[in-house]
Amino acid sequence: MGSQMDVDVRFFLGGLYADVPVNHKEPTGRTFRDYFQDSLMLDADVGSGPVKFVCVEWCKRDISIARARGIGQLDSVLIRGEPISVHPMSYRKSIGRNFRLIIESGRDPALHPFAIRRFQQWPLAIKDDGRQRIFDQVVMINSNQISFVKGEFYSLRRRCVHQIKEICLFGRDWNIGALRRVRIAIIFLLVCIRGLQLPQISSLVYWFRRPVEEIASPKSKSDILRLYAIALVIENHSEFLTEKIFDAFANLCIPVYVGPPPINFGIPEDLFVYSDPNIEAIRKAISTAKLIDYDLWKMRTIKWMNSQDTRREWSCETVFKQTSELILSC
Repeated sequence: MGSQMDVDVRFFLGGLYADVPVNHKEPTGRTFRDYFQDSLMLDADVGSGPVKFVCVEWCKRDISIARARGIGQLDSVLIRGEPISVHPMSYRKSIGRNFRLIIESGRDPALHPFAIRRFQQWPLAIKDDGRQRIFDQVVMINSNQISFVKGEFYSLRRRCVHQIKEICLFGRDWNIGALRRVRIAIIFLLVCIRGLQLPQISSLVYWFRRPVEEIASPKSKSDILRLYAIALVIENHSEFLTEKIFDAFANLCIPVYVGPPPINFGIPEDLFVYSDPNIEAIRKAISTAKLIDYDLWKMRTIKWMNSQDTRREWSCETVFKQTSELILSC
């Protein structure tokens, strides 16, 4: 085992995201199955031979199917790309015991031995369109969500919206009514409890307060980001780096970033302003970002984003190849 030459081994691919587009912004784009088809011999391709189970985000149904087909724990791999605040069931010890290997997509590599980069997709070339940018406001584009699991950053986003006046907010579900907010809170409280996590009541902060103005939900995130020089980028959880910081880079917004340290992922520290997850630190980081020479920052960012090394290290093809090699080696 350990290479593509293991032609007698087939893979049953399942899980919540197996047939979901890798880029959620492109509903008809390539799925996880499409990418893995390039490097793993999926079950549908071959009629006989041993089978291993690859689960892209935990799914009870597909674990049951794998076990019914005689695929045991030693031949099962879980790929987790959602943090515990989003999918707490996936982190239950009883779930983890179903898999020989757990690969974490986007998790801080300092925290997990089998962490891989979160694959990124961007335009063929990042370039300056020359338009004037807004410097006195900071854009934030996020849906209004809630999780009762420790480490979530949804409530921090709401604190920022209501306590930092420079923020210009866009996103879904900020204008919903009180009854719907109650229903959503109950649903995610139950999700937390079923995941065997102690609910953090502090997650409810500002949940029932609507912004003073109606909040628009843009069809294109890029169209909004290109209007601003600075973006407040807050991850869903403290341990996972996703596409959010790359959305800022691709649209030439200086990211004031709250999440795992980007330098742990090889991102140059002069391309972002890192902040601890509290209001005072974020205010200071915004002030620091406003003092940056934007033209110089823009030049450095374009150079780094357009470099072959960056694209090679973060591309879907590279990350799926690395993931497949981990799967084949276990």
